[in-house]
Amino acid sequence: KRMAAMRARAAAMTLSLVIFATFTRSHAHTGGTIGCTRERHRTRVGYVHRKPRIQSRAEQAGRPQEREDTPGESTVDPVTYVFGKPGELEEDLGRLGTSPRRVLLGTAGATVLALVANFGGITDTLLSTQPESAQNLRLDSLYSVAGLRGYYTRNYAVRFPSTWLFDQSIAQAQAYRREIQSRRARPSSLQDYDGYDGMSLKGVIPDAAFGPPRGGKYENLSVVKQSVGRVASIDALLGDPEQALRRLLSTSIAPEGSGKSAEVISAKRRADDVFAFEYILSLPNGMKIHTWSLVALQNPRAAAATAASAGVPFDGSAQLFTMTLVAPEDSREDLKPNIVEGVLSGFRLL
Repeated sequence: KRMAAMRARAAAMTLSLVIFATFTRSHAHTGGTIGCTRERHRTRVGYVHRKPRIQSRAEQAGRPQEREDTPGESTVDPVTYVFGKPGELEEDLGRLGTSPRRVLLGTAGATVLALVANFGGITDTLLSTQPESAQNLRLDSLYSVAGLRGYYTRNYAVRFPSTWLFDQSIAQAQAYRREIQSRRARPSSLQDYDGYDGMSLKGVIPDAAFGPPRGGKYENLSVVKQSVGRVASIDALLGDPEQALRRLLSTSIAPEGSGKSAEVISAKRRADDVFAFEYILSLPNGMKIHTWSLVALQNPRAAAATAASAGVPFDGSAQLFTMTLVAPEDSREDLKPNIVEGVLSGFRLL
């Protein structure tokens, strides 16, 4: 019985060795094919499989050792990675039915269109990086530059918050005034005129006015033009800046008995012969209005040149321009300090 058991174990071991040898040869054949396919794939994507190697004594000791370049390894620069090798980009675009020239023209056209249309405020942002150049080119009359827009006439330039709008009622009043003045020169034409009732002939109509879209009696910017006769300088007309402001407040803006009071903050003369006034006006209802005013005189010689360029008659009088910016003291949403400074520095005679 013992001999029979030993023979059975020997037969089982022999059968196991035969099966293992057969499986090993079969796996070796299939593994070679898989290895070749894997090798081609790795070579195509830019690297090859390296067999593990035994570490050298220097590496085992922890000393740095220079890495040996392996044949088949290559690094691709970013430009080649994105656009491919020379000719590949044109070939790929040709398969899509286009060409690099068409792509370039389309991109350039889209860029120009986006800049002209101020898509997403991109033009405002770009111009705000060079505000002086944009203002010198008068691009601020079309786009917002540093939060301001520009308004230009033959006589002056003024800047206002970009969120504000031109007051169209001023233009209508000026048109009515011109119509009445022209009809007054021909009295017979006034009999059949049912338009404006002549109220525009009373008082002073601003030459330009701006305000927020929602409107606001106490938040606006206006420019008034007046003829002041033959005056040589603003000093001869108004005198000292502080005295001129106090005289204006006491006689016109906050006279005694009106219930109004004014607090003078500053009154000075700028380097360009412009009087700059700043004061706070308190109304009877308790509201306080912060006011900034700039007063500039256009001498008769400059006024004559302006009238000649406009093709209108000139009577020899100098023109006085007054820019006034007002806002409630407790709610100056659109008039941040930098906006106020930009408005004041942007007013000038041309």
